[in-house]
Amino acid sequence: MLYALLIFLGIVGGLIAGMLGLGGGVVYILFFPHFLAWLGFPPEVISGFVVANSLMGITFASGAAMIADFRNVKKYYTETLIIALAAVLVSILTTVFLVHAPWFSKTIFNSIVIFILLYILLQIFSGGKFLSQTESTNPPIGNKNGLFSGALTGFISAASGLGGGAIIIPLLRMKFNQSQLKAKTISLSIMFASSLIISIQNLQSEPSYQHVDSIQWGYILPAAIFPMVAGIGLGSPFGVYMARKIKPEITNRIFIAFLLIALFEKMITLF
Repeated sequence: MLYALLIFLGIVGGLIAGMLGLGGGVVYILFFPHFLAWLGFPPEVISGFVVANSLMGITFASGAAMIADFRNVKKYYTETLIIALAAVLVSILTTVFLVHAPWFSKTIFNSIVIFILLYILLQIFSGGKFLSQTESTNPPIGNKNGLFSGALTGFISAASGLGGGAIIIPLLRMKFNQSQLKAKTISLSIMFASSLIISIQNLQSEPSYQHVDSIQWGYILPAAIFPMVAGIGLGSPFGVYMARKIKPEITNRIFIAFLLIALFEKMITLF
């Protein structure tokens, strides 16, 4: 039953990645705390494992979605490369000095996620541009804007386990006037690059806690990741297909709905 649930989680995460460009992190960070608690992980060590396994799921989900939508990925590789370099560097530093720090707790983790989600939602609802049906002009992002966007995305990706799509898509759409398609495509590419590097780092790390009944590769739990990957392989291509069929304004509202669900769950957990 548990493995079936993990496969379903992978399908949902892959669907979200292909359709919205979120990488599935919004779903993973909701599930993994409960999964780890069920396995018997103590609350004080759960946060680092949640972030690590969420980002590993995002690596596969965003990578699968990129392959399914490769014709759009190659259009924006120059701008994506600049943003991705900044994202990777900042995400590595954040993982080393924040997430793997002994004082990084579940309370701090939930507080970071809540703050990020609240800020994004306030920007979306106050600006109105995210929900606008007017076609964006896709002006060049520029090196400075790209470096800023990448650094912010890298920090949020590593610190929260969300993958960064929840911030880079609204940022590109509302501040830099990029189209939904371009923002989603760049988001997937950046999430794949930064999540892959952090996941390699997490695989090679030696956490202070070793669970006696679970196989661990650093912070990664193969028993959770492998079933998810099977589901991701099914969900991501279908998500890309759905993104081409659904109207953009509907996709935007689904995007906001997932952010609200994640915010609600984290606020309940924290308070």
